[in-house]
Amino acid sequence: MKNKFTYKCMAGALSLTLALSLLCPQGSSASAKAAPKFKKTYQTAASDLKYTIANVSKGQKVVLKVTGSGKSGITLLRKGKKVKNIKVTAKTVSFTAKVRVNSALNGKKATITATVYSKKKKKVKTITDTVTLKQKKTLPYAEQNSTHAFTITLKNAVGSVSADQIQMVNAQTQSVCAIKTAYVDAKNNKKIHFETYTDLLDGNVYRITYNGISMNLKVTDGVVGKLGVSPVTIPCEALTTINLLVKDKNGVVLETVPYGSSRASAYQFNITTSQGYTNGSKLYLNAPGSIAVATAVWSSGQYDGNGRPVGNVTMSVTIHAGQKQAITVKSYNMHLDSSGKSYQDTQNHQIAAGETKTAYFCFIDSTGSPLSSYSGYSVSSTNKDVLIVGSLNTSTKTATITAVSQGDAMVLVSDSAGHVVASIPVNITAPRTLSGIEVSDTSFELSASTSADDSKTVTVTAKDQYGDTMPSAVAKGKIKITCQSHKKTDGSNSTKYPYNSTNTNSSDGKITFKGSSFSAGTYVYVLTVGNYSKTVTITVKTPSSQGKVSYQIQLSKTTADAAVNSSSDANESIVIHVAKYRDGILSSYLTSARSESSDIKMTIKKDGQNVSSSLFSFNKKSDKNYFHVTKTSSGKVKKAPAGTYQIQVTFGSTTLNQSFTITDTQKPLTVKCETDTVSKASYETVVTKAFSFTYNGKTYTNASVSGATGMSSSDVTNVKTLGSGPVHFQSATVYIPIDGVKVPFSVTLGKTITFN
Repeated sequence: MKNKFTYKCMAGALSLTLALSLLCPQGSSASAKAAPKFKKTYQTAASDLKYTIANVSKGQKVVLKVTGSGKSGITLLRKGKKVKNIKVTAKTVSFTAKVRVNSALNGKKATITATVYSKKKKKVKTITDTVTLKQKKTLPYAEQNSTHAFTITLKNAVGSVSADQIQMVNAQTQSVCAIKTAYVDAKNNKKIHFETYTDLLDGNVYRITYNGISMNLKVTDGVVGKLGVSPVTIPCEALTTINLLVKDKNGVVLETVPYGSSRASAYQFNITTSQGYTNGSKLYLNAPGSIAVATAVWSSGQYDGNGRPVGNVTMSVTIHAGQKQAITVKSYNMHLDSSGKSYQDTQNHQIAAGETKTAYFCFIDSTGSPLSSYSGYSVSSTNKDVLIVGSLNTSTKTATITAVSQGDAMVLVSDSAGHVVASIPVNITAPRTLSGIEVSDTSFELSASTSADDSKTVTVTAKDQYGDTMPSAVAKGKIKITCQSHKKTDGSNSTKYPYNSTNTNSSDGKITFKGSSFSAGTYVYVLTVGNYSKTVTITVKTPSSQGKVSYQIQLSKTTADAAVNSSSDANESIVIHVAKYRDGILSSYLTSARSESSDIKMTIKKDGQNVSSSLFSFNKKSDKNYFHVTKTSSGKVKKAPAGTYQIQVTFGSTTLNQSFTITDTQKPLTVKCETDTVSKASYETVVTKAFSFTYNGKTYTNASVSGATGMSSSDVTNVKTLGSGPVHFQSATVYIPIDGVKVPFSVTLGKTITFN
C-alpha cells in the first residue's frame, strides 16, 4: 500500500517541499490496527523539524537514516543527542531533524527514512520524508522577477531612488548593464524595484550596487521550467485580459504572453469555456462560480528513442469567476479628523461619544488601483443610536460622523445596487474627560526694562483620559489665571503685574507674560483648567544703568522643523534680536538708531554662502528681524533647506556669532514613471504626464492613473534635463497640496522621455 502527500511548508526563511510516503512491505496485508505514520511539527528554532511517529507499540524498534545529496544538512537528534536507533516505550516516538543549509547545499534534497521493526525484528513499516533545502536569505539581497525586472530588499527604509543610483555589472565580463527605471515599493519602503534595458537570461552572476551596498545575483538561464496563468480569478460580467506566464524553474518570468496573441500559438495556449466567451486577449465569464480552463504546452524539442517528446512542460489551470468588480477597502481605509483636513494614510478609527468628526475615505478596487469615481456609492451606520453617519460627498470623498454614545458600530459602504461591499469598524469610546494639564514652562526670568520687549509665552496643554490633547478645554477664556504671590524685590507686595483683574487667557492655550508689565520681584501664578492646576514662577529683574555691558544674539528658538503638515506650519519664523545686557539682565535691543550700533550689520550663512533674501533680509532699523523657516506666497510654500546656519552681527569693534539648526521631517514623496513616451510640451507639463507622485496615500499626476488627482504645469519647477530629442529628465521640484497650501518636494526623476 502506498499513500503519497505532497505539500509546501514555510518555517521562517526555510522553504521545504515534503513528500510523505507510507510503504508496507511487499506481501504484507492490511490489518485493523492503524499503521505507523509520521506527524510533523516545528520547534521554536525556525529551521528545525520535529517528527512524531504515531501508532507504534512498546517493544518495537525504529531505525533512522538520512540519504540524498543534501544529507549533510540534516542531523537527527533525540533529547539533544544524535540518534540512529530508538527503542519504543510508548504509543508514539519523537525525534528532531536539525536543518543547516549553506550555499553548497542550497536546492539539494535529503530523505529521512524511519523503519519500524517488531519485537521479533520483522519489518513493520518504512516511512520516508524528502526535504528540499533552501538557504535562508540574509539582508540585503536581490531577486530577479522577470528577464528585465529585479527587486532589492534592504535592512533600512528608503525615501526615494533613481535609476542612476543603481549599478549592475556582469561579474565575469565586467560589462555594465544600463538601468532603465527604479522606484521604491509603495507598500514596503525597504524594497527597491528596478528594470534593465536588456533582458538578462545568460545564467551569469551580476554584482548589484545601491548606495554603497553590494550583492551578487545569479540571473536566470532562460530555460522554461513552469507555465502559469494570470489572473486565475476574475470578476464576472467583465472582460479581463488573460496572460500566460512562462517561467524558469525558480519562478522568474521569462515571457508574458497575452491570450490570442501571435506568440500564444508557440505555446499552444488555449482557453475553453461554456460559461462565457473570449474576445481577443480577454475572457468574459457570465456569473460568480463560472469557470474556464486554460491549457498550454512548452516543447523542449527533445524526443526519446521511440520518437516521443520528453522534457515538455504542460499546464492546465481553471480560471474562476468571482463577484462583479467592486471596491475593497485597503488596510488604511478611513481616517477620522477635524473638518477641512485631508486623507492621511494612517489608521484612525477612534471617536469619543459626543464628538463630530469628518471621515476621509480611500477606496481601492479589486485590481488594487484607487477607485476613480465614488459615484453610486453610499455610507451608513450599523447602529444609528450609537453612531450617526452623514451622506458621502463623492467629490471630497468624505462624510460627517457623530458619535452619540459609547458602543459598537460600523460604517457600511454600499454600491449602487445597495449591496454592502465594505464594513469599517469605528471605536466609539466614552466621552472625553479632562485628566490633567501640562505647561511648557514652570519657571523663568524676565527683564522689566521698557527698552526691551522681553516676554514669555506659556503654552497650556490639556489631556484627556486617552492621552489625547483637548484643545477645546484650553480655548480662549478657559484657563483661569491667578497670581498667588506678587512680591517686589524689597519684600513688599507689588501692584504692578499682569492678570491682576483679567483672569483668563485671551488666546487658545497660550498665556503671554511681558517683562515691562511687572515691577522687579518674584511672582507665582496658578494656571487652572477644570480641577487641574499648574504653578508658574517668574523672576523679574531691572537692569542697572551702571551694570557691566555685554551683547548677545537672541533667538526665539535654536532649532526648527521645516515640515509642513498643516497650514499652521506654512509661515514659521525664527525671531532674531541683538540684545544688550547689564550685569546679565536684558536692557535693550540694538538698531542703527542707537549710537553704539549705528553701523550694525547682520548676515546669515549656510555652508559659507549667504542665504536667499526670500529667507532673510536684514532691517537695521528694526530691533526684530525674522528668518523664515517656511514662508507662503500665492499659496506656495518656500522652505529653508535643512542644515546649520551661522549668524554674524558686527557693530563698532564688536562681533557676535550664533547658530541655529533647521530640520525637515516631511514624509518622502514617492516617484514613479508611468510612461516614457508623451506628446511634446513644456518640460513642466511633460513631468506631470510622464510621472506620478504619491504622498500620504494619495497619487498626483496627469498620466493615466486611476483615482489620481490631476496636476498643473505650475505645480512643477526647477526641471533639470540633459540632451535633446529624447530628453533625460534628471530632477524637479514638485508642489503637493497639504491643508490648503502647496508644499515643495525636490525629487529625482532619472528617466529619458521620448516625444511622439
